[in-house]
Amino acid sequence: MGNKTTGQFFSGPLVANLLVSLVSLVGRESIASAIDPMVGKGDMLVALKEAGVDDSSLYGIDIDADALAMAKEAIPLASFVKNDAFSTDLSSLYASNEWDLVITNPPYVRYQTLNKMYGDGAVDKVRHSLISLLQALPERDDKSMYLEAAESYSGLSDLAVPAWILCAYLVKPGGTLAMVVPGSWLTREYASIIRTLLTRSFELKFVVEDESRDWFPEAQVKTNLLVAKKTESSLTQLNTQTFRHIGLTNRVSSTTSLIENIKFSSLYGKEAFEKLCSVDDSVVNELYWARTETQASIGVASESVVSVATNRAPTLADWEVKVGQGLRTGANSFFYLIANSFGELHNEVLDSSGQKLLALPLSSVLLPALRYQHDLKGSYAISSKDVCNRLLYIRRPLDSLRGVIDHTALVSLESYIKHAEGTPFRIGGHSRLIPSLSAVRTNGPASDIVDSESYWYMLPRLQSRHLPTLLMPRVNGGSPKSTLVSEPGDLVVDANFLTFCLKDVSDRYSRAVLALLNSTMVKLALENLCCVLGGGALKCDASAVKKISLPFRDDSLVNDLGNLGAQLLEVANGRDETEIINKIDLVIGARTFLGNDVEELQDLVECQQAELQYRLTMRG
Repeated sequence: MGNKTTGQFFSGPLVANLLVSLVSLVGRESIASAIDPMVGKGDMLVALKEAGVDDSSLYGIDIDADALAMAKEAIPLASFVKNDAFSTDLSSLYASNEWDLVITNPPYVRYQTLNKMYGDGAVDKVRHSLISLLQALPERDDKSMYLEAAESYSGLSDLAVPAWILCAYLVKPGGTLAMVVPGSWLTREYASIIRTLLTRSFELKFVVEDESRDWFPEAQVKTNLLVAKKTESSLTQLNTQTFRHIGLTNRVSSTTSLIENIKFSSLYGKEAFEKLCSVDDSVVNELYWARTETQASIGVASESVVSVATNRAPTLADWEVKVGQGLRTGANSFFYLIANSFGELHNEVLDSSGQKLLALPLSSVLLPALRYQHDLKGSYAISSKDVCNRLLYIRRPLDSLRGVIDHTALVSLESYIKHAEGTPFRIGGHSRLIPSLSAVRTNGPASDIVDSESYWYMLPRLQSRHLPTLLMPRVNGGSPKSTLVSEPGDLVVDANFLTFCLKDVSDRYSRAVLALLNSTMVKLALENLCCVLGGGALKCDASAVKKISLPFRDDSLVNDLGNLGAQLLEVANGRDETEIINKIDLVIGARTFLGNDVEELQDLVECQQAELQYRLTMRG
């Protein structure tokens, strides 16, 4: 099996040395016993030895005999055991010490591939082994909490989650836990049990992020280093302890150190990093790539270091921008029609009926509609004149439209509706009558029911989110791009898009929000807050977009962004807008903790490009 199957990506000396340097800041001199239950070839233990920890106090466990042989060769005086870390055979070893330090880079084997390692029913086997092992270990006041975690963690979890539970339990009160973790540990639902254990049993000290995804390029995931101190007793109240959260890009790394080129407070390299880890909160929070957070915020705040904590920065709500989603008709194949250059309407339902509908006589019940990204044609503005889709928007029973719509056109429309009522269509893999669809039948009964106030072919009243000022595709292969609607209220936008409705719809303000949404800061926040689909596309949801941290609004900023938004509107399709985006970033940076430091702004751009490149790599 390859690395991606086994989840075995060895730490290497650079990652191991950085993690051990964080451990040293917590207190290396107190380490009399240290264990790596998934030791691999021993990178973590080698780093500890080089940092001055007595190698005879080091222990390692691994199921891979070849990796273990390399570890033994590197640290002959350390103790090693070949076994599965969850085996009850190890209970006596685990119980032989009160572990001052548990340090590891656990395998990140997804639940779908566990069967290849453990056989059929692998998830249950691992869970049973973990529970049996915990039960065999010495009693502690908090054992029931860990057993509950072992019994209840999601079956969708990767192998790292039970590894976390084991490692966290092994740490003695007052001891240190040091882990290599995927960036998703902050937000994934299946990792919530880990966040609970951390907040109840540990004081989190440091989280360091690989913003460039360079530490484990084969793994194609963003990596975090985590160091936490175990409390003397479990916390029953909200954990308000703070920790230092730092983001590192490849600009500060070298071939010998991940922090060699870091600069802070007139210091460089390791000295600068150690200063950054210990300096007062008021100083570090002026940086965009580091901050102090409250442990209670784990899983609530953005996982990206470049996002500001929500208690320090405004959101789109503060900019008086409502975020929503476009129109869901419940039956797009009926309600949307395409108007060709001759004014003829087409769709699957209509074409199968043999009927003809013309757009002009039905203009009173047809609205221009945006359905797909390709209709945007790469522009920063979209007009109702640019789209060929039409929404059939009937708000009154057909009988009441006599005299409003041309008689011949009305007869054709009635025939179209009757055809849809009596002809099954292939929808969602099943043959269905359109009026019977769950999202359609709530509109009203079939057209042969007399004196109904509403019928199935009558859509509910359009809301402001369906007729927005700006929009953004919900699923993005590339970087999310926001677009301005030239005539807000004249274009219906489909549910394929997120929509933005502004209280102030003036040109100046609309263009300012356009510039803001297309800034690198917002795009990077989207990369970190939104869900990456299996094929590498980014799915943007309104709930995530509402969390994005923004600069404080003032007239000067709105004017500057408005001018730059106007420049974006002038960018012709195919032209490079990089220079304008750079100016937008500088304007925003000058009003936030980014400041006017061009190098830091460049770091921001590189972070966003790294996130995008990661997704493009997933797409192949």
